[in-house]
Amino acid sequence: MLSPRAAAPRSPAPAVRAPPARAPLQQQRGPRHRPAAGKRPPQRGGGGGGGKEEDVIDSLLRIADKAAGAGMKALDGAVRSASSGGRAAAAAAPRVPFTGLHALLLSLAAAWAAAGPLGLLPAGALALDRARPWTALADAWFVPSGELLARNLFLGYMFGRAVDNVEGSRGLWLGFVLSAIGGSLAALLLLPKRAPLPGCAASGALFGLFALATVFSSGKAWHWHRWFEIAVLLPFVALQLTASHAGLAQWCVLHGTRVGAWVPLAGGLAGAAAAAALLALGRVVVAGLRQNAAAAAAAARPAAGAAAGGGDGAPARAGTPAGEEPASVLLTRAATLLLRKMIVGL
Repeated sequence: MLSPRAAAPRSPAPAVRAPPARAPLQQQRGPRHRPAAGKRPPQRGGGGGGGKEEDVIDSLLRIADKAAGAGMKALDGAVRSASSGGRAAAAAAPRVPFTGLHALLLSLAAAWAAAGPLGLLPAGALALDRARPWTALADAWFVPSGELLARNLFLGYMFGRAVDNVEGSRGLWLGFVLSAIGGSLAALLLLPKRAPLPGCAASGALFGLFALATVFSSGKAWHWHRWFEIAVLLPFVALQLTASHAGLAQWCVLHGTRVGAWVPLAGGLAGAAAAAALLALGRVVVAGLRQNAAAAAAAARPAAGAAAGGGDGAPARAGTPAGEEPASVLLTRAATLLLRKMIVGL
């Protein structure tokens, strides 16, 4: 037997409805319009954050553009300042002058080349000769070999530079010429007539430059450093200069004279002493002229001030105060007072 629940008729199952079809996403949002170039798209309301992100990106791009422009301006300014600074430094850089020392050394090398490799002059055209008085100076440029040229250039540069720094180019040439003439005259007067004399002026000139750089230097004080310098350099210089006169020394020994190679050096020392005296006298004269010019300028200032003020007041006194008088005036007054005392004593 069937149960009553089983005999009851079954109700039909409810129909399942299909979800409504949706339009495509493009049709829902409508056609997408791209903004024109240079225009920002309009911001949309609602909860979307796309507009804010685009604003931040635009702000960052503007900041980057400004920073890049400032950096380029700074770089341009730095380049211009560096170029102008380089030009100013080049203009302010001291120029190396062509001094009398360079001219002297180049003339020695030119004389050697003219008489040696180039053959423009005879071999003994510049050598010291009793029959040619003008060779007393030309012998200073007589260089028979390359070894002697190297020696002369080295000694001339070492001691000539010291003389040039203190006395200038004029003092250098004056010392070289007088020392060369001194060496030639000493050889002509003190050595026998048949003695070989070539090179005596060159040795005297180089030894004179050594003396002007050490013994007669006005830029050095007399203390033990100076004596030490002379004691160290003198043996080397003397041996180098006398070695080139070995033939002269042997000839003089054979004829009874043992100091033949030292005669040009003594003459060069005398020439250097004469040059040092002339340079010292020149410094005294120049200092006196400068003092007189300064005294005249100081005396003219009060007169000019009185003339500018209309002549009122006491006239300015001519001359200078006692403390500003030149040394020559003070020495003259001292000598006058000394003579007066001597005459009164008599």
